[in-house]
Formats: sequence, C-alpha cells, structure tokens
Amino acid sequence: MIGVSTKSMKIGRFWLESLVDDGFKLIELNNRTIQIKFGESDIEKLNKSKEKYGLTYTIHSEVTDLLHPDNLVNDHQIGILKSEIKYGARFGVKNIVFHLPDYLEFEKDKNRIDKLFSELLEFGEKYDVHLSFENDSKGPWANPDNLLYFFEKFDKLKHNLDIGHLHKAVYHKLVISEEDYVEKLGKYVNYMHIDDNNGKDDEHLGLGSGTINIDFVVSAIKKINPEYIVAESFDINEAIKTREILKKYRIN
Repeated sequence: MIGVSTKSMKIGRFWLESLVDDGFKLIELNNRTIQIKFGESDIEKLNKSKEKYGLTYTIHSEVTDLLHPDNLVNDHQIGILKSEIKYGARFGVKNIVFHLPDYLEFEKDKNRIDKLFSELLEFGEKYDVHLSFENDSKGPWANPDNLLYFFEKFDKLKHNLDIGHLHKAVYHKLVISEEDYVEKLGKYVNYMHIDDNNGKDDEHLGLGSGTINIDFVVSAIKKINPEYIVAESFDINEAIKTREILKKYRIN
C-alpha cells in the first residue's frame, strides 16, 4: 500500500478526508503539520475516520532535539516521543518515524544514543509500536556506517529509508552510491519515504520531478519489500504523481 504524508494536505479541506478523497488509505500523521493534541476528541475522530474509510496510520514524530544539551529540552523531547507512542497506539499506530539531530556526533555521543534507544525501544515494545530511525541528507545520520552500528546493536530498531535524503547525500558525496547504501542497510528497512529532488536541495517533489533514477527506486522497493511506503511531498499532486508512477511498476 502506498501512503501519503499529511505534509501534502490542502489548506481549507476538511481534515484527513481530503487525503481519502485523493485515494490514500495509509496516512502518515506528521505532527509538525496537523498538531494532534492527543485529547479524547482527537483520538475519537482519528478512530472514527480509520473505521469509516479503512485507514492505516503511522506517525512521523515532531521531535527534532533528542539528546539536547539542556536537560529540560531533552526531557521534553523524550516526553513528546513517548506520548506519540502511547497515544498513537490508541488509534492503531504500529510504527513511528523519528530523527536524531545532526549536531550530535557519532563517536562522541553514541553511548548516550545507545542508552536513549534502549529506553525508547523498551517503551515502544510496551505499546506494540515500532520505531524507524530515518536517514538524513547531511551530517552523521547520512553516513550508512554510523547507522549500521545502531541497527546491528538493536534488533528491534527499524530503518526509514528516505530516498530523497539518500539522493542528496550521494550528490554531496556523503554516500558512495544509492545502490551501495541499499546493499548495506536494505535488510533493516521496514519503511520508505519516496520523494524526489535535484540533488542539491531536499525539495520533496513527486517521483520524476527531480533527478532521482526511477529504475533505482523501483528496484530498491522490490528488493526491500518494506511494510510502509509513503509519498512524502509538500504538494498533494506531487504525492499522487509518485503513487501513479509506482503503480505502473506494479507497486501498490
């Protein structure tokens, strides 16, 4: 099933129904865009939409500053992610995508990250929610060797492969090639963001609107066979374009 991020929602259309109208049943709730408050009314609304339209939800965490040097900020960020796990489970979320900030350093901070991941994965297991660590387009979390360390250490940690981020990382010579990355990390991927760009910038275009090799994307999806595929574009028409291109290759 090819899903869509709420990044693509059209202003002025009624909540998630706009994405349903556009033919999507898998919806990634990006909490930076729709601001779910986890109140009873929001949870009830999400559950009603899920039942009415046969939806599957995932969450893209709003946290951006895990392991912030200020303990107050760090505790707040961990609390947000744990809230997304706990309350997301109440409307059927089984997977949450998250980032680490690029100001962290792999060698310097990996022990702190180990401790954080242990805590978060244990909390997620309690609610039967998986966590998918997303690759970045720059910094330490674009480096596949750094990412590999964590996936080998934590067997419950999953990987969200953002194709657009990978393309930009290759363009800027932070990664040898897209193919090398998939060969190294593909078996840890359960989730994929599909979006396109010009290599220089993280534009979140629809597939075919940038310079990403479509044959590579199709090959990677078929090799990995991820549980979740999400078209992550800023414009709904670009997300629809991604879905329709993938359908031509019998990826549904």
